[in-house]
Amino acid sequence: MAKDLKDIDPKILASIAEYVEGWRTEHGITPDPNETFEHYLRRVIATILGKIPQSSGQNQGQ
Repeated sequence: MAKDLKDIDPKILASIAEYVEGWRTEHGITPDPNETFEHYLRRVIATILGKIPQSSGQNQGQ
């Protein structure tokens, strides 16, 4: 993915990095240098999925 980002304006990359850092801080997700990227990504996804409200249909056993 880094190869695909090489032609992007550095200001845009900085803005994206700032947003991601803010999101991680807001949700208390800090990368652990000893964990794999896969494990880190699983933690991020679990946090996101935990924020999604359940639909009423799922709560009724459908």
